[in-house]
Amino acid sequence: MDCLEVTCNKIGLRSLWRETLSILVPRLLPSSQVPFFLVSSQGSFASFAPADDFAGAMMSVSLIAVPVMLDTTKESPQLYHQWAQMYHLGFQLFPGMAVTTLVLYGYIVMKKRAAKRPWAIFAVAGAVTVAMLPFTWIFMAPTNNVLFDLEAKSKSAVVTGIVEAQSLLRKWRLLHIARSIFPLAGAVIGLSATLSGRH
Repeated sequence: MDCLEVTCNKIGLRSLWRETLSILVPRLLPSSQVPFFLVSSQGSFASFAPADDFAGAMMSVSLIAVPVMLDTTKESPQLYHQWAQMYHLGFQLFPGMAVTTLVLYGYIVMKKRAAKRPWAIFAVAGAVTVAMLPFTWIFMAPTNNVLFDLEAKSKSAVVTGIVEAQSLLRKWRLLHIARSIFPLAGAVIGLSATLSGRH
């Protein structure tokens, strides 16, 4: 099993965990709370669930996939190629998840405003979640560009040793962990607002 399969399995576990919650939560909470927590358009949990999955999927890249790559890859061209492939897969998934989560929070905000209920905390949760995008553009783009450049050059020649490649990937991993905190914080804010009864 390679690092990408491990990551995909992790994402699958997050989805399974979400489905398990949708079954268990109605059984554990008082009946008056059940309609609010069900994963539906009528509850804030509809925003929290994908935000939680989103944060878990992003964290799995830094906590599972990258360490496996660093431990098992001995040639710098291969390491650059693996990182580029992982990046492209993430690029297809994560920005869309961020925007989708923001849209769901936006929907909850509109519903709560219309019902004259507290809504600002859910707007904050959505804004914090999508803040990963400017963080990427400002702080991660330079490292991304260096890695992409080295990946392209390494197809025809060995441009760096494995130690330099690992150092760059470790730097990227730390930046990605920092970026992953945004959707995690958004999920925590949304859940805390939900559990505090701001509905």
